[in-house]
Amino acid sequence: MMPSANIRSIIIILLSFLIGTVSSSTFASYYSTKHTSNSESILEIKKINVDYLGSSQGGFGGYEARGLAGLSTPSHLGEWARIEVEYQSFPDWTDEVDLDIYVLMDDEVILKGTLKQINLSRKHSHKAVFYLHPTTLERFRSIHKIAIQGSSAGKIEDTRQWPSTTHQEWWKTASIRKGLLKKSFETPFFLNDAEKYEDTEI
Repeated sequence: MMPSANIRSIIIILLSFLIGTVSSSTFASYYSTKHTSNSESILEIKKINVDYLGSSQGGFGGYEARGLAGLSTPSHLGEWARIEVEYQSFPDWTDEVDLDIYVLMDDEVILKGTLKQINLSRKHSHKAVFYLHPTTLERFRSIHKIAIQGSSAGKIEDTRQWPSTTHQEWWKTASIRKGLLKKSFETPFFLNDAEKYEDTEI
């Protein structure tokens, strides 16, 4: 008969092995699930860029771009704000992507715009653009924050904010004004933009 001490040692070893196996499986499953979830996202927003288009003798349509310096405020009347979004889609072809933009202005006013881009290939990155009319900038002044949400088939796939140090979902806590963020075809820049941005549903 095997001594009881040896039996206890064998039982302890077996229990330790089983517990370790269960713990390792749970740990691996947790991280593989997170990884799978990330890989299933069909798009990623890469970049948000903001600049101003001021009236001049040069440039297409009498306008030329001016980058931001300090606060995101136009230097003089007559300037348009241009907000460009760059993103990547991962399926070979994506039928459509909805982009929702929120812009925080002075006095905690939030402007919202939406556009739908169609027939997106994974072979290259995609760009979209929104504009703010000079009178909108004259009224609401500075651009403080921007958030972009990319969705497909009604599911939010990614969110990116500008500046990148912003983390709170501030666009859910204040009043929202619609209709003031312009699509390219509503601006003087439409013809110049035709080859720069993806096909947009009107």
